[in-house]
Amino acid sequence: MIESAYLLGSETEDWLAGLLCSIARVLACAPSGVAAIYDARSPNWVHISSLVQRDLPPAFVAEAFNQPPPSEAHARGLVNLYRAGMFGSVIDLVTPYVPAYTELLRRFDMDDAAVIIAADPTWSGTLFALPTARRNDSPRTRYVWRKIMAHLAAGLRLRRLLGHAAGARSVPVEHAEAVLSPRGNFEHARGDASTREGRAALRDALARIDAARAAANEDRAEHAIELWRGLISGRWSLAEHFERDGRRYFVAFRNDPQFAKQRALSPRELQVLPYERMGCSNKLIAYPPGLSQTSVVKYLSRAREKLGGKNALDALQSLPIQPLDFGGPLS
Repeated sequence: MIESAYLLGSETEDWLAGLLCSIARVLACAPSGVAAIYDARSPNWVHISSLVQRDLPPAFVAEAFNQPPPSEAHARGLVNLYRAGMFGSVIDLVTPYVPAYTELLRRFDMDDAAVIIAADPTWSGTLFALPTARRNDSPRTRYVWRKIMAHLAAGLRLRRLLGHAAGARSVPVEHAEAVLSPRGNFEHARGDASTREGRAALRDALARIDAARAAANEDRAEHAIELWRGLISGRWSLAEHFERDGRRYFVAFRNDPQFAKQRALSPRELQVLPYERMGCSNKLIAYPPGLSQTSVVKYLSRAREKLGGKNALDALQSLPIQPLDFGGPLS
Protein backbone atom coordinates (compact mmCIF):
# COMPACT_ATOMS: atom_id res chain seq x y z
CA MET A 1 0.00 0.00 0.00
CA ILE A 2 2.83 2.43 0.79
CA GLU A 3 4.49 1.64 -2.52
CA SER A 4 1.19 2.30 -4.33
CA ALA A 5 1.05 5.79 -2.78
CA TYR A 6 4.15 6.84 -4.74
CA LEU A 7 3.17 5.37 -8.10
CA LEU A 8 3.20 7.96 -10.86
CA GLY A 9 2.33 7.50 -14.51
CA SER A 10 -1.44 7.04 -13.98
CA GLU A 11 -4.43 9.32 -13.81
CA THR A 12 -5.64 10.33 -10.35
CA GLU A 13 -8.80 8.21 -10.52
CA ASP A 14 -6.77 5.10 -11.42
CA TRP A 15 -4.31 5.88 -8.62
CA LEU A 16 -7.18 6.17 -6.11
CA ALA A 17 -8.77 2.93 -7.32
CA GLY A 18 -5.47 1.09 -6.92
CA LEU A 19 -5.05 2.40 -3.39
CA LEU A 20 -8.62 1.40 -2.54
CA CYS A 21 -7.85 -2.20 -3.56
CA SER A 22 -4.60 -2.16 -1.56
CA ILE A 23 -6.41 -0.89 1.54
CA ALA A 24 -9.07 -3.60 1.14
CA ARG A 25 -6.36 -6.27 1.11
CA VAL A 26 -4.80 -4.87 4.29
CA LEU A 27 -8.20 -4.71 6.00
CA ALA A 28 -9.11 -8.19 4.72
CA CYS A 29 -12.42 -6.96 3.38
CA ALA A 30 -14.13 -6.90 -0.03
CA PRO A 31 -12.53 -4.46 -2.51
CA SER A 32 -15.61 -2.23 -2.57
CA GLY A 33 -15.91 1.33 -1.38
CA VAL A 34 -15.24 4.91 -2.34
CA ALA A 35 -12.08 6.96 -2.73
CA ALA A 36 -11.70 10.67 -3.33
CA ILE A 37 -9.57 13.78 -3.00
CA TYR A 38 -10.77 16.36 -0.50
CA ASP A 39 -10.07 19.98 0.33
CA ALA A 40 -10.87 21.16 3.87
CA ARG A 41 -9.42 24.65 3.66
CA SER A 42 -12.88 26.21 3.84
CA PRO A 43 -14.02 26.59 7.47
CA ASN A 44 -17.61 25.72 6.53
CA TRP A 45 -17.52 22.53 4.47
CA VAL A 46 -15.34 19.83 2.87
CA HIS A 47 -15.07 19.83 -0.91
CA ILE A 48 -14.79 16.42 -2.64
CA SER A 49 -13.29 15.76 -6.08
CA SER A 50 -12.03 12.85 -8.23
CA LEU A 51 -14.61 10.55 -6.62
CA VAL A 52 -14.10 6.86 -7.44
CA GLN A 53 -16.55 4.16 -6.38
CA ARG A 54 -16.19 0.41 -6.68
CA ASP A 55 -19.00 -2.17 -6.36
CA LEU A 56 -21.34 0.00 -4.32
CA PRO A 57 -24.99 0.80 -5.15
CA PRO A 58 -25.00 4.09 -7.10
CA ALA A 59 -27.94 5.28 -5.00
CA PHE A 60 -25.90 4.80 -1.83
CA VAL A 61 -22.95 6.78 -3.17
CA ALA A 62 -25.18 9.56 -4.48
CA GLU A 63 -26.95 9.93 -1.13
CA ALA A 64 -23.74 9.67 0.90
CA PHE A 65 -22.14 12.58 -0.96
CA ASN A 66 -25.23 14.74 -1.37
CA GLN A 67 -26.33 15.25 2.20
CA PRO A 68 -28.14 18.47 3.12
CA PRO A 69 -25.96 21.02 4.90
CA PRO A 70 -25.60 20.14 8.60
CA SER A 71 -25.79 22.59 11.45
CA GLU A 72 -22.97 25.10 11.78
CA ALA A 73 -21.51 23.18 14.73
CA HIS A 74 -21.64 19.85 12.88
CA ALA A 75 -20.09 21.38 9.75
CA ARG A 76 -17.25 22.86 11.79
CA GLY A 77 -16.68 19.52 13.56
CA LEU A 78 -16.57 17.66 10.25
CA VAL A 79 -14.11 20.13 8.76
CA ASN A 80 -11.85 19.74 11.80
CA LEU A 81 -12.05 15.96 11.42
CA TYR A 82 -10.81 16.19 7.83
CA ARG A 83 -8.11 18.68 8.75
CA ALA A 84 -6.72 16.41 11.46
CA GLY A 85 -7.11 13.09 9.60
CA MET A 86 -8.33 9.83 11.08
CA PHE A 87 -8.67 6.08 10.78
CA GLY A 88 -11.54 4.16 12.26
CA SER A 89 -15.29 3.57 12.19
CA VAL A 90 -17.76 5.70 10.25
CA ILE A 91 -20.38 5.06 12.94
CA ASP A 92 -18.08 6.20 15.75
CA LEU A 93 -16.24 9.05 14.03
CA VAL A 94 -18.43 10.47 11.26
CA THR A 95 -22.09 9.93 12.24
CA PRO A 96 -21.82 12.36 15.21
CA TYR A 97 -21.47 15.09 12.54
CA VAL A 98 -23.61 13.48 9.81
CA PRO A 99 -26.35 11.61 11.77
CA ALA A 100 -28.15 10.62 8.56
CA TYR A 101 -25.36 8.13 7.83
CA THR A 102 -26.69 5.81 10.55
CA GLU A 103 -29.98 5.34 8.69
CA LEU A 104 -28.22 5.26 5.32
CA LEU A 105 -26.00 2.36 6.36
CA ARG A 106 -28.99 0.50 7.80
CA ARG A 107 -31.06 0.85 4.61
CA PHE A 108 -28.25 -0.62 2.53
CA ASP A 109 -27.54 -3.45 5.00
CA MET A 110 -24.09 -2.19 6.02
CA ASP A 111 -22.94 -2.74 9.60
CA ASP A 112 -20.22 -0.11 9.46
CA ALA A 113 -17.43 1.19 7.25
CA ALA A 114 -13.74 1.75 7.73
CA VAL A 115 -12.84 5.36 7.00
CA ILE A 116 -9.33 6.61 6.22
CA ILE A 117 -8.86 10.36 5.97
CA ALA A 118 -5.20 10.88 5.11
CA ALA A 119 -4.68 14.54 5.95
CA ASP A 120 -1.84 16.78 4.88
CA PRO A 121 -0.74 19.91 6.79
CA THR A 122 -2.15 21.87 3.83
CA TRP A 123 -5.66 20.71 4.93
CA SER A 124 -6.24 18.55 1.88
CA GLY A 125 -5.79 14.84 1.36
CA THR A 126 -7.35 11.54 0.38
CA LEU A 127 -10.54 9.88 1.62
CA PHE A 128 -11.26 6.14 1.57
CA ALA A 129 -14.35 4.38 2.96
CA LEU A 130 -14.93 0.62 2.73
CA PRO A 131 -17.95 -1.31 4.11
CA THR A 132 -16.88 -3.63 6.93
CA ALA A 133 -18.24 -5.35 10.01
CA ARG A 134 -18.69 -3.18 13.09
CA ARG A 135 -15.25 -1.76 13.94
CA ASN A 136 -13.48 -1.32 17.27
CA ASP A 137 -9.85 -0.60 16.44
CA SER A 138 -7.20 -0.57 19.14
CA PRO A 139 -5.10 2.55 19.81
CA ARG A 140 -2.09 0.68 18.43
CA THR A 141 -3.88 -0.08 15.16
CA ARG A 142 -4.94 3.55 14.79
CA TYR A 143 -1.38 4.68 15.49
CA VAL A 144 0.08 2.41 12.80
CA TRP A 145 -2.53 3.61 10.32
CA ARG A 146 -1.64 7.23 11.04
CA LYS A 147 1.88 6.43 9.81
CA ILE A 148 0.50 4.78 6.68
CA MET A 149 -1.71 7.80 6.10
CA ALA A 150 1.35 10.05 6.10
CA HIS A 151 2.47 8.21 2.95
CA LEU A 152 -0.96 8.52 1.31
CA ALA A 153 -0.84 12.28 1.93
CA ALA A 154 2.74 12.54 0.65
CA GLY A 155 1.80 10.59 -2.48
CA LEU A 156 -1.04 13.00 -3.25
CA ARG A 157 1.18 16.01 -2.56
CA LEU A 158 3.78 14.66 -4.99
CA ARG A 159 1.18 14.21 -7.71
CA ARG A 160 -0.09 17.74 -7.16
CA LEU A 161 3.37 19.28 -7.20
CA LEU A 162 4.14 17.50 -10.46
CA GLY A 163 0.79 18.62 -11.88
CA HIS A 164 -0.31 17.09 -15.16
CA ALA A 165 3.02 15.29 -15.47
CA ALA A 166 2.00 12.84 -12.71
CA GLY A 167 -0.66 11.37 -14.98
CA ALA A 168 1.70 10.78 -17.88
CA ARG A 169 2.67 7.28 -18.91
CA SER A 170 6.23 7.70 -17.66
CA VAL A 171 7.68 9.25 -14.53
CA PRO A 172 8.52 12.95 -15.20
CA VAL A 173 12.24 12.56 -14.60
CA GLU A 174 12.94 16.09 -15.82
CA HIS A 175 11.46 17.46 -12.56
CA ALA A 176 13.64 15.29 -10.32
CA GLU A 177 16.49 16.45 -8.14
CA ALA A 178 18.25 13.06 -8.41
CA VAL A 179 18.05 9.82 -10.38
CA LEU A 180 19.63 6.73 -8.80
CA SER A 181 20.16 3.13 -9.71
CA PRO A 182 18.85 0.52 -7.22
CA ARG A 183 22.45 0.15 -5.98
CA GLY A 184 22.63 3.82 -5.09
CA ASN A 185 24.69 5.03 -8.04
CA PHE A 186 23.72 8.57 -9.10
CA GLU A 187 22.80 9.07 -12.74
CA HIS A 188 21.91 12.73 -12.16
CA ALA A 189 21.81 15.06 -9.16
CA ARG A 190 21.40 18.77 -8.54
CA GLY A 191 20.96 21.20 -5.68
CA ASP A 192 20.90 19.64 -2.22
CA ALA A 193 20.84 16.17 -3.77
CA SER A 194 24.32 16.74 -5.19
CA THR A 195 25.91 17.44 -1.80
CA ARG A 196 27.71 14.76 0.20
CA GLU A 197 24.97 14.84 2.85
CA GLY A 198 22.19 14.66 0.27
CA ARG A 199 23.74 11.73 -1.56
CA ALA A 200 24.27 9.86 1.70
CA ALA A 201 20.67 10.46 2.79
CA LEU A 202 19.26 9.22 -0.51
CA ARG A 203 21.46 6.11 -0.52
CA ASP A 204 20.34 5.39 3.04
CA ALA A 205 16.71 5.77 1.92
CA LEU A 206 17.23 3.18 -0.83
CA ALA A 207 18.70 0.77 1.72
CA ARG A 208 15.67 1.39 3.95
CA ILE A 209 13.28 0.63 1.08
CA ASP A 210 15.02 -2.69 0.41
CA ALA A 211 14.92 -3.51 4.12
CA ALA A 212 11.24 -2.51 4.32
CA ARG A 213 10.34 -4.80 1.42
CA ALA A 214 12.20 -7.67 3.06
CA ALA A 215 10.43 -7.02 6.38
CA ALA A 216 7.05 -6.92 4.64
CA ASN A 217 7.77 -10.27 2.97
CA GLU A 218 8.53 -11.67 6.42
CA ASP A 219 5.18 -10.37 7.80
CA ARG A 220 6.90 -7.69 9.90
CA ALA A 221 4.60 -4.93 8.74
CA GLU A 222 5.19 -2.45 11.55
CA HIS A 223 8.96 -2.65 11.11
CA ALA A 224 8.56 -2.13 7.36
CA ILE A 225 6.42 0.97 7.96
CA GLU A 226 9.02 2.38 10.34
CA LEU A 227 11.79 1.88 7.78
CA TRP A 228 10.02 3.47 4.80
CA ARG A 229 10.04 7.24 5.17
CA GLY A 230 7.76 9.50 3.17
CA LEU A 231 10.37 12.24 3.14
CA ILE A 232 14.14 11.90 3.10
CA SER A 233 15.92 14.65 5.06
CA GLY A 234 12.55 16.38 5.26
CA ARG A 235 12.76 17.12 1.52
CA TRP A 236 12.53 14.26 -1.00
CA SER A 237 10.16 11.45 -1.88
CA LEU A 238 11.36 8.53 -4.00
CA ALA A 239 9.38 7.11 -6.92
CA GLU A 240 10.37 3.94 -8.76
CA HIS A 241 10.78 4.18 -12.52
CA PHE A 242 11.26 1.53 -15.22
CA GLU A 243 12.51 2.58 -18.63
CA ARG A 244 11.32 0.90 -21.82
CA ASP A 245 14.37 -1.33 -21.92
CA GLY A 246 13.50 -2.61 -18.45
CA ARG A 247 16.18 -0.62 -16.62
CA ARG A 248 15.05 0.33 -13.12
CA TYR A 249 15.71 3.62 -11.35
CA PHE A 250 14.61 5.55 -8.30
CA VAL A 251 13.75 9.19 -8.85
CA ALA A 252 13.96 11.74 -6.00
CA PHE A 253 11.47 14.60 -6.12
CA ARG A 254 11.29 17.48 -3.71
CA ASN A 255 8.01 16.93 -1.84
CA ASP A 256 7.99 18.82 1.45
CA PRO A 257 4.80 20.79 2.18
CA GLN A 258 5.28 24.28 0.80
CA PHE A 259 3.91 27.04 3.03
CA ALA A 260 4.10 30.78 2.86
CA LYS A 261 7.33 31.76 4.59
CA GLN A 262 7.10 33.06 8.14
CA ARG A 263 9.94 35.50 8.81
CA ALA A 264 10.25 34.45 12.44
CA LEU A 265 10.46 30.69 11.78
CA SER A 266 13.22 28.49 10.40
CA PRO A 267 12.27 26.00 7.65
CA ARG A 268 12.35 23.11 10.17
CA GLU A 269 10.15 24.98 12.65
CA LEU A 270 7.67 25.76 9.90
CA GLN A 271 7.78 22.11 8.86
CA VAL A 272 6.80 20.61 12.22
CA LEU A 273 4.39 23.22 13.58
CA PRO A 274 1.51 22.45 11.17
CA TYR A 275 1.57 18.78 12.25
CA GLU A 276 1.05 19.88 15.84
CA ARG A 277 -1.85 21.98 14.57
CA MET A 278 -3.32 18.71 13.24
CA GLY A 279 -3.19 17.23 16.75
CA CYS A 280 -0.32 14.82 16.11
CA SER A 281 1.85 13.58 18.97
CA ASN A 282 5.57 14.35 18.86
CA LYS A 283 6.19 10.77 17.74
CA LEU A 284 3.81 11.13 14.80
CA ILE A 285 5.15 14.60 13.95
CA ALA A 286 8.62 13.08 13.68
CA TYR A 287 7.58 10.36 11.23
CA PRO A 288 6.70 12.19 7.96
CA PRO A 289 9.88 14.31 7.74
CA GLY A 290 12.08 11.57 9.23
CA LEU A 291 13.16 13.56 12.31
CA SER A 292 13.93 12.39 15.83
CA GLN A 293 11.43 13.13 18.60
CA THR A 294 14.14 15.15 20.35
CA SER A 295 14.47 17.37 17.29
CA VAL A 296 10.69 17.79 17.08
CA VAL A 297 10.51 18.93 20.71
CA LYS A 298 13.34 21.40 20.08
CA TYR A 299 11.80 22.89 16.93
CA LEU A 300 8.31 23.17 18.45
CA SER A 301 9.68 24.85 21.57
CA ARG A 302 11.63 27.37 19.50
CA ALA A 303 8.61 28.08 17.27
CA ARG A 304 6.33 28.71 20.26
CA GLU A 305 8.90 31.00 21.83
CA LYS A 306 9.27 33.03 18.64
CA LEU A 307 5.53 33.33 18.05
CA GLY A 308 4.50 34.04 21.60
CA GLY A 309 3.97 30.80 23.51
CA LYS A 310 1.41 28.02 23.19
CA ASN A 311 -1.09 30.27 21.42
CA ALA A 312 1.33 30.47 18.53
CA LEU A 313 -0.79 27.97 16.60
CA ASP A 314 -3.50 30.62 16.31
CA ALA A 315 -1.09 32.63 14.16
CA LEU A 316 -0.77 29.74 11.71
CA GLN A 317 -4.39 28.84 10.98
CA SER A 318 -3.92 29.68 7.29
CA LEU A 319 -0.68 28.46 5.77
CA PRO A 320 -1.30 28.40 2.00
CA ILE A 321 0.60 25.88 -0.09
CA GLN A 322 3.00 27.54 -2.49
CA PRO A 323 3.79 26.54 -6.08
CA LEU A 324 7.03 24.59 -6.16
CA ASP A 325 9.84 25.74 -8.42
CA PHE A 326 11.61 22.64 -9.70
CA GLY A 327 14.52 24.72 -10.97
CA GLY A 328 14.25 23.59 -14.56
CA PRO A 329 14.89 20.17 -16.13
CA LEU A 330 17.91 18.03 -15.46
CA SER A 331 20.64 18.34 -18.05
